[in-house]
Amino acid sequence: MAVPGGAIGYHVDTAKGFKPDTLFCYDLELPKDFQPRCTDGEVESFYLWPVEQVMGSGEEFMLNCNLVIIDFLIRHIFLGPEDDDYLRLLSSLHPPLSVF
Repeated sequence: MAVPGGAIGYHVDTAKGFKPDTLFCYDLELPKDFQPRCTDGEVESFYLWPVEQVMGSGEEFMLNCNLVIIDFLIRHIFLGPEDDDYLRLLSSLHPPLSVF
């Protein structure tokens, strides 16, 4: 069963203009022998990595995927108030929408 995780707000400047977006996050626990399949052409491959490896591999993911990873790490207390960047990371998951 999928468990609601959180919601992340972000915005990006694209060729079509300023785009605000929200990512809804869910935690889905799967059996250890589960093998995901790529069926839509958007994912090249899947890996089962320990959390520590994911934490050190930010450059391997799309930028908005890094936001989901940071949200997970905070909600599951892999990152907490004792970490130097905790407040900055937490607040950056919900940036204010600038009005021009």
